[in-house]
Amino acid sequence: MNLFAKGDPRDTTSPAAMATSLARFAVGNGLQPASRQQFAAWLVDTQTGAACLRAGLGKRWRVGDKTGSNGDDTRNDIAVLWPHAGGPAWVVTAYLQGAAVDDDQRAAVLARVGALADAMIG
Repeated sequence: MNLFAKGDPRDTTSPAAMATSLARFAVGNGLQPASRQQFAAWLVDTQTGAACLRAGLGKRWRVGDKTGSNGDDTRNDIAVLWPHAGGPAWVVTAYLQGAAVDDDQRAAVLARVGALADAMIG
C-alpha cells in the first residue's frame, strides 16, 4: 500500500511499464517455469478484479489480474488474457485517476475497457 499526492515523483509507474512487467513475469522469461505457473495461478485465483476488466471480457479468456486503488479517486487493473482456444496471451492495463464517481462506477469504467479490449482483439 502506498499513498501519493498528484505530481509526487515517487509515483513513477505507467500502464505501459506495468504491462511490460506483467508480461515479463506472467508469460515471458522473467521467472522460472514453476514460478511463472504459480504467479499465473495467483493472478487467476484473485477475486478483487471481478467487477473490473474481467467483467467486460468474454468467456473465451482465462483471465488473471491484479487491481489497485488509492481508496479515493483511482482504480487500476492489470490483466493477462490467455485464450482458452490456445494462442498467444494478451496483456491489458487500465488506470483511472481523478474520477469524481464512487468505486462501483470506477469499476464499471474498467469493465467497459475490458469489453473494448475484447472487441478489439477480435
